[in-house]
Amino acid sequence: MHRIKTVLLSGVMLLLVCLITSCESSVQPLSTEQSIENTLRTFCDSLSTSSLDSSQVSVKITEYLQRNDNNFFGSTVCILDSNKKVVASPYWYRGATALIYKDLAKDPAYAIETQEWLTKPLQSGNEVWSAPYFDAGGGEIWMKTLSIPIKKNGKIVAVATTDMRI
Repeated sequence: MHRIKTVLLSGVMLLLVCLITSCESSVQPLSTEQSIENTLRTFCDSLSTSSLDSSQVSVKITEYLQRNDNNFFGSTVCILDSNKKVVASPYWYRGATALIYKDLAKDPAYAIETQEWLTKPLQSGNEVWSAPYFDAGGGEIWMKTLSIPIKKNGKIVAVATTDMRI
């Protein structure tokens, strides 16, 4: 009887080891895109419960980029008025040695209201990845952008983005 218990216990232990090992080997690390999606969603959640004052948002963007790796190339929060017109869009991106700032809303040549990273999430109400593109005149790198609308009381009040270096 003791031998049967020992064999049975050994079999159960072996089964547990196999299950644990197969579970561990099937867990995959997050891709860069998934990491950006999860992190930007969390950032948007925090912004949806706070003031969208452009100077405070600007500070939060720099902290967001500093907490994340270099694949998080740049980020903006495009703040909208009640008519969905752009009020401000503080943008921070990685330079060679430091973060660089510009307000995308203040550059008429940029035509922010026509940019797909803004128009698509405003039209759909959902997060949107852009197709890969070369950021000429900005970061001078290939990237793609994740845009997520920020809602308060069911209305879109801003669109947050992260540019992913590719």
